[in-house]
Amino acid sequence: MRIGPGEIGAHLAAAPSVTDVRVLRAGDRLVGCLTANGPVDTGRLLCDLRMGLPATMTPDELLVLPEFPLTAGGKVDMQALRELAAARPADAAAPDPDDLVPLLRRVWQEVLGATEIDGNSDFFALGGDSLPAARLAATLHRETAVRCRLRTIFAHPRFDDHVEQVQLLLAPGGRTPIGVP
Repeated sequence: MRIGPGEIGAHLAAAPSVTDVRVLRAGDRLVGCLTANGPVDTGRLLCDLRMGLPATMTPDELLVLPEFPLTAGGKVDMQALRELAAARPADAAAPDPDDLVPLLRRVWQEVLGATEIDGNSDFFALGGDSLPAARLAATLHRETAVRCRLRTIFAHPRFDDHVEQVQLLLAPGGRTPIGVP
């Protein structure tokens, strides 16, 4: 499927305070790099993009920079930008397997506003829909660097099933979770 960086960039550029945008591939990830003249809620922006663009055109993450690196000729240095995008943030390390269930429980509670989450809790029965699902995916990615697609959340709305799918994503040489092509 064709990815249109210009169309993705246009959606990003329409956000308040965004001043410049570049969309690029960094390894197997699609990254939206942007500069802004004020604060940018990247989680909210990713949610909006997921609602307005096909899944294949939604960046895996957004990287907000104070300014883009420039070449000696004054143009945006795409290679340097690609290297910045490829670097993993230090705080986005894969969680310890023993910490996974409490971490996911906390994220579900925050996203759904629920106080109790047990193994049989159903994401949709607790009030979840596409927007909280996008927040769940964005929060999980931001805190753990794990990329869980919305399809996986929709296909596995029971908490224990969702945990199992995230464990598959974390496993070395792990399988592709069910519901994710």
